[in-house]
Amino acid sequence: MKDKYRTNDRLLEELPEFHYRTNESEKSGTKRKEAEEKLWENEERFKNFFKNNPEYCYMISPEGLILDVNNVALKALGYKKEELVGKSMNMVYAPESLSKMRENFTKWKKTGELKDEEMVIITKHGNSHVVLLSATALQDKDGKLLSSVSVHKDITKRKLAEEELREKEEFNFALFQHNPGQTIAVDQEGRVVKTNMAKRKSGDRVPNIGDVMYKDYAGRHEIDMYSELMECIKSAKTKTFPELKYNDKFLNISIASFPKGAIITSQDITEQKRAEKEKERLQAQLIQSEKMAGIGTMASGIAHEFNNLLHIMR
Repeated sequence: MKDKYRTNDRLLEELPEFHYRTNESEKSGTKRKEAEEKLWENEERFKNFFKNNPEYCYMISPEGLILDVNNVALKALGYKKEELVGKSMNMVYAPESLSKMRENFTKWKKTGELKDEEMVIITKHGNSHVVLLSATALQDKDGKLLSSVSVHKDITKRKLAEEELREKEEFNFALFQHNPGQTIAVDQEGRVVKTNMAKRKSGDRVPNIGDVMYKDYAGRHEIDMYSELMECIKSAKTKTFPELKYNDKFLNISIASFPKGAIITSQDITEQKRAEKEKERLQAQLIQSEKMAGIGTMASGIAHEFNNLLHIMR
């Protein structure tokens, strides 16, 4: 019962030992019956390993021919057993892996083992699977190679997940770097992790990696921005600070938290504020001018009426 719970890797490592122990028993003169019982026991364990292994299992001859294949592999590849047995192992490998397969086969014949070699196999219908190949060697009592026991661990889903994650990271990196706003990423302690191109090209001082935001860098705000940053990170919230005065500038600042820290984006609106003030000043001047023009028009009208009255009185 104990062997039932052994891992596939452990069993794969033990396969040559099964044959070794049986061969040694025969060499040392152990009674034939005991040797046969030992051989039967080992063969049963091997058959159980091969048949019930959840991974794709093959027996390959020293000439590279498929001797046996388990049902899990047949189902994944879409073949019947008779379509593979006796055929070259090339049948199950994708074209891009054939060269590496030949290298691995040569290595196996020299060393008797392979471990976690990443390969691409191809199904009968042309679908690709990424697998990790491990193999060991079965030998006769004289040390002659009988076959390999090769195991394919299918990691296609893992590779797809890794690729999806990589693409997502590249997309997020592009968004970060090409954001027109000056953007700084910080960790959970508020330490600067990276800055984007807009920040680096702004002409302003750029924080050093590892600087604590709003302490080592940009610490002179009207409000305690470090406390605001820590609050956003702890509460996993986003907060905006419009028209925040910093030195002689006005900034719109946004802090957006994420599991490992926060993204701080700032937009310099100083010129916009100046333009708004100038517009307000001009509008006030226009209103004042209109008022003065109105007063002048009214005075002119009064003078005209007064002149008319004087003319009548004469």
